[in-house]
Amino acid sequence: GGPVAGGTPVVVAHAVSLIKCSKGPSVAGFLDAAAVLRHSIHRQSVHHNSTGPAGPPSRYSYKMYAIVHTSCEEHAAVLRRLGYEILVRDHPIKRDEIRGKYLRDHIEAENCCGSAEFIKLHAYRLTDHPVAVHWDMDVAILRPLDDLYDVLVYPPGHAVH
Repeated sequence: GGPVAGGTPVVVAHAVSLIKCSKGPSVAGFLDAAAVLRHSIHRQSVHHNSTGPAGPPSRYSYKMYAIVHTSCEEHAAVLRRLGYEILVRDHPIKRDEIRGKYLRDHIEAENCCGSAEFIKLHAYRLTDHPVAVHWDMDVAILRPLDDLYDVLVYPPGHAVH
């Protein structure tokens, strides 16, 4: 048998974040990547019933989440049609709430999105799942991740190991 909770597969939360949506082409690219990511996760889940070169299908189920910044809510419908549950959220930490002077003064120059990146922290609130994974959009899942999920879900020495 595989990982089950009450006779059904364990459901892993998979989240992405739509942080900024001021540039039309970058939003279109994000939406395309969200479709590819969801498809790749589905193919490596218990719901895909074929065995391919990557080996047997996963024993785990999945649920997709899109953490959408309040300024990007207009794109939520497309993500919903792609199979994502939409969580419209604002930044959990505002720049002026950062205590450290250096970080507060330089955060907006970090990565692509500055303090807007903190929206990813909302993935920690997906507590209905034993595992929550937040993905960047340059990823596709090519093999089941059961070994990783098993370590996170089950204690050492459990029969699934």
